[in-house]
Amino acid sequence: MSRTAQESLSLTPGDSLGPFQLGSLLFNVLNHVRSYRSSYPSAKLAWDDENPSASPVHLTLTTPPLHLTFSPLSQRLTRIEVIGVSPASWVAYRGKPLSGDDPDDEDEDVVRTVRRIMGPTYGSSKVKGGVDGAGRCEEEMLSYPGVAFGVVRSDGGSAISRIVITPLPTPEDVPVDQAWLHPVLPDNPTVAKGDLRLAEIQLTSSRSPAIVRLNFHSSPDQRLPPVELKIGETTSEDILCELGSAIRTFWKEDDRLTIHTAFVDSSSPSANPALQPNPYFLSYPHLGLTLLLSSASTPHTLEKVILHSNLPGEVQFGRTTRAVWALVRDGERVGVEDGWKSVKAFLEAGANGTRRTPSPLATGSAGKKGKKGGVKEANVEDLLGVESASASPNERGEALGGRGDDKPMVLDRTAGEGRGGVKGKPTEIHGFPGIALEVTQSGDIETVWLF
Repeated sequence: MSRTAQESLSLTPGDSLGPFQLGSLLFNVLNHVRSYRSSYPSAKLAWDDENPSASPVHLTLTTPPLHLTFSPLSQRLTRIEVIGVSPASWVAYRGKPLSGDDPDDEDEDVVRTVRRIMGPTYGSSKVKGGVDGAGRCEEEMLSYPGVAFGVVRSDGGSAISRIVITPLPTPEDVPVDQAWLHPVLPDNPTVAKGDLRLAEIQLTSSRSPAIVRLNFHSSPDQRLPPVELKIGETTSEDILCELGSAIRTFWKEDDRLTIHTAFVDSSSPSANPALQPNPYFLSYPHLGLTLLLSSASTPHTLEKVILHSNLPGEVQFGRTTRAVWALVRDGERVGVEDGWKSVKAFLEAGANGTRRTPSPLATGSAGKKGKKGGVKEANVEDLLGVESASASPNERGEALGGRGDDKPMVLDRTAGEGRGGVKGKPTEIHGFPGIALEVTQSGDIETVWLF
């Protein structure tokens, strides 16, 4: 396909290709693809079904022919690869197409054009197996800072087989010509400014609610102080000032659990929760947060904090970004990257008043049930054909506050919802004092509910 420079994807080595910028959240990229379906008619998502929380997520587009790789924990774009028959014809650098003035000229040496446009470069390295992975076509990687070109040479000249864009700066211990193999994002990429970096959930030994400290990415010249959310104290005005307006606001409609507390004080009708105004949710899908506020008090106060993990393969995948969280108590911590067994042991130790040895950062494999794995694929139309804001969570587990060894509640988010054929795997809800966790069949934690 012949393309002009105006139609081509603009390349900024180490930073971006067209609308795709390194460091962008998977949630934002998926929203972009969904918003411009005419530009991206076909897309595929892939992940490791055995270990969805700690393995990369891959998004492959056919037009333009791109392969995007997102990091496991933060779900940020770490690598952009242009693939296909003639990848250079899709890319322009400073307004000049890499395929030359005439993309249909089969006799042109594309590598010569790249050197003329981008200048001299470092030494190249060869890749065994080449393009087809069977050793029939050896590939040479022509490397620049932040971008590398796969080159296939023949008697008639040379051709570009793929283009790989990776972040800058490159790791100190990695040679420049090998940096494309080791894409590492900076700790605080520019595109991340204002995004949630870490939600620290400070647990206390008493029965008082947990304190959630939201730490945000900031620019080097402006550090953003953490935002504290305190259940029963933080007001709607506080949330509006700190987090801005919610993307979506909706009333809590499921009041079935109020039957268990409806007659706490029969002498006072006002104490009947069934007679109180319904609370409402504030949804911040770009932060991975959903907040429940009471409307029975003045001012309205925070009742519940829900943190989403955005796990591939689950019903809620693609509706929010991932809120990276960590449970903290007495200098010890476990986080979203740890398995369910580690988190459960941490909570049980706190409930029993005992200390435990802090577990090292896990790879997410702890607590996983053995099953057939492999790579899971799904049509992006099926996964993205939902509202970008978080749907109202199922509230059947909201009153959980028992011990960790209680029988978990089974939750099927697709039961009776009529979601257009969307199917999901049931999850389990495990309750502890002031906290409930939704655990998937793979042993990962899908949501954390604090109340």
